Amino acid sequence: MEGAPVNMYLLDGLESDHLGMCDIDLGLYFSYPLSSRFLIGSKLLAGRRTNANFTLNSISRINPAIFDRQKVSQEAYDQFYKADVDYYIQQEGLSVQEMLQSTFIDEEFLHIRKSSTFKLGTGLSLAYRYKENAALRLYCDYDFASPRLTYDLKNSWADEDGNREVRSYSKRTPMHNFTFGASIAFMF
Repeated sequence: MEGAPVNMYLLDGLESDHLGMCDIDLGLYFSYPLSSRFLIGSKLLAGRRTNANFTLNSISRINPAIFDRQKVSQEAYDQFYKADVDYYIQQEGLSVQEMLQSTFIDEEFLHIRKSSTFKLGTGLSLAYRYKENAALRLYCDYDFASPRLTYDLKNSWADEDGNREVRSYSKRTPMHNFTFGASIAFMF
């Protein structure tokens, strides 16, 4: 809260189930035989990347500094922290020590809206044909997309009715994806 000497909560981390993305690409593929057993390949792709709506939850804990009378006076404690501490003690049945060791999850701390953007991709591969119609392939791919993501941040204090002010902002977020891998390719 504005005017509080220290934050009541310390952020321990963020969690999310997923960041769902779907890429659809179209492009040119190239393969050149280096010998009867080795092939080098490349590709150049263009397409769309769509990401799904998703939400991040915050994981936090109570800041022990709120009980330090060197940092927080009794008057400031009573004004900014006492009501929340009493709530945890009464509703959750926690002692102060248990409360300081507990973590709290704030669901829907941050929501990122669905978006879609143009993307480019390229890649190199080296294939070793170990049988006439089968090859072991090593590859390195690179994709670039720069979607404009809209973030809805819900980390403000709740009012008397339990509603929170949502602050939204948009930002272009460059995404550079490198993929290294191996596969077995069947060749015709």
